[in-house]
Amino acid sequence: MQMEDSIPGAPANNPLPPCPDTPNCVLATRQFEMTPDALFERVKQALQHMEASQIEVDPETRRVDAVFPVFLFKDDVAVVIALHPSGSALHIRSASRVGAYDFGVNRRRVQRFFETLETL
Repeated sequence: MQMEDSIPGAPANNPLPPCPDTPNCVLATRQFEMTPDALFERVKQALQHMEASQIEVDPETRRVDAVFPVFLFKDDVAVVIALHPSGSALHIRSASRVGAYDFGVNRRRVQRFFETLETL
């Protein structure tokens, strides 16, 4: 599975809500050379492997929403898969529900998510 760190123009094309101007949110887009359906299946597996406490799947829109507990708090992760000329575009947003700073938890979660996708 090949991927690039970002797609030109991705922030404008990312269907997920933008992050606020605080460091407790990460928004990323990566390109994969595989079909959207195949990538969607890997996304579901990756989030299960990462032990999300809740996972909601919408196969029609190829969207997965997950909740990760962090001590007494919860972080929300949303992933949307879209068709891209070279395969698929994966859009991900990981954000803390409360607070303005997360000590890098969401950034590390997104990095771990991409690493988990690579190993599947």
